[in-house]
Amino acid sequence: MEISRIIVCSKIKGLVPCIEQKLEGMEVFLSGYVFVNCTSEELKEGGKHRTDWQQAEIVVADPNLVAPLLNSAKNLKWLSSTWAGVNSIMTQDLKGNFLLTRLGGCFGELVSEYVFGHILAIERRLFVGLDDQKQRVWNPETYFPLTESPTGNQRPRKLSSLTIGLLGCGDIGSVVARTAKLGF
Repeated sequence: MEISRIIVCSKIKGLVPCIEQKLEGMEVFLSGYVFVNCTSEELKEGGKHRTDWQQAEIVVADPNLVAPLLNSAKNLKWLSSTWAGVNSIMTQDLKGNFLLTRLGGCFGELVSEYVFGHILAIERRLFVGLDDQKQRVWNPETYFPLTESPTGNQRPRKLSSLTIGLLGCGDIGSVVARTAKLGF
């Protein structure tokens, strides 16, 4: 039986083991396939995995890394994007016909943590604090105003007092909404 390769080209560290773990118990569907983790440079002309790329039927990749190379993947049947956005692929003049999907259900928790980390950073003025540290400045009024000040500084608000607007409640939006409702 000939072994087919599933090309994985992503800057997401540990993606192949993560995919393999998610696919445990599905060996019957994956018999005859092996994952090949590579960089976009290795897929280009003269690259270590160029032949694998040209023969690949299945690719899991960051869209920006493989978009310019798609026309050279002659056997491509399925490209699974590691991102929700695929603009870099849609702007290519593609010659082939393949299924384009995304890795759903993988990033909701990570993005939710990022969203709330960013909210906390803004509410607690961590970015201002970082700038102040670089300038070796300490102004407690910036971080702990006792009242509304003429400079617009206000007391930090509790997360529970904030209202969050979400554009869409897919995989990511629904996890952000659940985190907002339940807390960390």
